[in-house]
Amino acid sequence: MQNDFFYQNHLNQVSRSFAFCIAKLPRPLKQYVGLSYLLCRVLDTIEDSHWSNQAVKQQAFSSFQSFLMELPDRSVVERLQLQVALCNPKPTELALFKDCYLLLQDFHSLPDSIKKKLAKSIICMCAGMNYFSAKYNSELKLKNLAEVNQYCFFVAGIVGELLTDTISEFVNPEKLPKDIYVKSHHFGLFLQKINILKDQKSDESENKFFIHNKEEFILSIKNNAQNALQYILAMPVQQKEFRLFCCWSLFIGLSSLSWVQNSFMSQFVTKIPRWMTEQLISKTEFIINDNAAIQKLFNELLPIASPKPILVTPPEGAMEVFQNFYQGRLNYGELNELLSA
Repeated sequence: MQNDFFYQNHLNQVSRSFAFCIAKLPRPLKQYVGLSYLLCRVLDTIEDSHWSNQAVKQQAFSSFQSFLMELPDRSVVERLQLQVALCNPKPTELALFKDCYLLLQDFHSLPDSIKKKLAKSIICMCAGMNYFSAKYNSELKLKNLAEVNQYCFFVAGIVGELLTDTISEFVNPEKLPKDIYVKSHHFGLFLQKINILKDQKSDESENKFFIHNKEEFILSIKNNAQNALQYILAMPVQQKEFRLFCCWSLFIGLSSLSWVQNSFMSQFVTKIPRWMTEQLISKTEFIINDNAAIQKLFNELLPIASPKPILVTPPEGAMEVFQNFYQGRLNYGELNELLSA
């Protein structure tokens, strides 16, 4: 595999807090998570780029999916890279795409057990992105919270499942609760919805409308956060680095929530101060093996009673979409519950 500098350099360019969090993981977990994250960001580049027509974009998704099933010739990847370059992606995303073949080489060199798990989730993400891209074409306008949950399932919830599949290589799955995969999806949904809030202005300027009802959306974030916390607390204390990886992401997201809301209301971008983030990181590391202390800090960052679940009706045809694209750990009832929360 490529060296740690290669991965960290790309992570620093395309990630927010994840770059810092991934760097603290032990090897080989750090390599597995870093590689997975960068492959997902390659997919993001395909989704976010301005393609000349929908058919070409869908073909790009299909090509990338085939790359995960079998390592192609380098020239095939380079042709896709040239197509992406014509779509004017961000410079950091283009730089990552230029190293796509190296990422694919590393992916296909992974042990079979971990490669199969990662491929299953990333292929599902690819299919979901392709579905939403084709459905909405020039304007991505989600109609309700259930549809937001469905979208977030494919672009982020599946990442929670991927992480759980990865850590199960190092933890006895029998020691984890039966609903661990449901909680892992809530963790992914929480992180994605925080990013949606942060990017609302820029997204809407590009005809991407994710937030139908702001109050309902924020309540759903808090519900996802409660479940994400239970996901972290269920992880064995022996997995200190993984617990930190998840806790830092959760707590930084929670602490930024009020700042993001203020930015939108004031029309002036404000970010959580660096000193506050550093203080939170240090405090979290000090208490990481104490579940009661973690719960207490969570309550301080989200000082509300457990939010009452928002019951919404999944969009028509939602389950058929999952049947077509999803081959993961959640059953029909769990999927329906996740979409409805």
